[in-house]
Amino acid sequence: MKPEPGALNLREFETTCSLIYSEARLQDTDMNRAFVIVNVDHQGNFSTFDPELLAVPTEEYGDFVLGNVRHDSLESVIGTDKFQRMQRDMVAGVELCRSSCDYFGLCGGGAGSNKYWETGSFRSSETQACRYRVKTVADVVMAGLERSLGVTTPVATPGATPSPCG
Repeated sequence: MKPEPGALNLREFETTCSLIYSEARLQDTDMNRAFVIVNVDHQGNFSTFDPELLAVPTEEYGDFVLGNVRHDSLESVIGTDKFQRMQRDMVAGVELCRSSCDYFGLCGGGAGSNKYWETGSFRSSETQACRYRVKTVADVVMAGLERSLGVTTPVATPGATPSPCG
């Protein structure tokens, strides 16, 4: 994909186009894999998965703080009930997405924070964020590509624009 001078580039369209062109499929994302992202607050408390989860109190999980860098290691928190529950629920949510969604290859199971804030659990699949950030974008991109290639589709996407993939 070659950027054109003065063209508007949107991250979501760029990402979707690059996945389509490379025929790659996501199996997971950094935001649903433990310790790929480590979040540390100003007091040294740490968590994993999405940064938005750090130190937010919830009824379901308590807060998402797993430890403190002054006296805990990542290794030491892996065996805790809190981490094990978060990990189990996150994996279950990703598997729900994998088994029920045609768009899984574009998002890898989504972000746990979106799932939690929208449904109250990591053990969920489709979210509003998913519908708008992944599915709608993919539908617009595919409709534009199909149109640019002269492929007719049985159902047109209302308001679709020319392909953002150039």
